[in-house]
Amino acid sequence: MASVSETHTQEQLQEYLHCWQLPGGRLAPDQARALLAWDRTPEGERRALKASIRATEQQVEAEPLAPNQRRGHVSWLDRIKHLLGI
Repeated sequence: MASVSETHTQEQLQEYLHCWQLPGGRLAPDQARALLAWDRTPEGERRALKASIRATEQQVEAEPLAPNQRRGHVSWLDRIKHLLGI
């Protein structure tokens, strides 16, 4: 994976691995992906890194809300429609 080696140096990858192996160690998703692509990452750490990435992925596509769909907001038009039974 050439793109990983171009964006992350060996020293950075070693530091990521060290931080990951500390108790309670966490990495940003791009750092975890870089460690997965690095050939010197131990196999046992790879499983944990994959689980960490899966846990931080967004499972549902986010869609922008219409102005009248904001939480707790009911537009005046929706209120009138409700009163008129439309």
